Amino acid sequence: MARRRMKTKRRLTASRDALRLKLEHDRRLRALTAFVASYKAEHGEISDAAILAAKRRIRGRAVGGRGA
Repeated sequence: MARRRMKTKRRLTASRDALRLKLEHDRRLRALTAFVASYKAEHGEISDAAILAAKRRIRGRAVGGRGA
């Protein structure tokens, strides 16, 4: 009986942890959605050309990592 209670308690703890992680993830997604909407409202749509230009800038500033 005690072993069964331990398994149940572990499952409940795992379920609570999973739910907490999902809620945190959902909160971050809502914040990102709000940020992108705010950016678009201020600056207009984000074009493919703007995304490519940003990627090039980022790659140009990149510092070599492992084995580089």
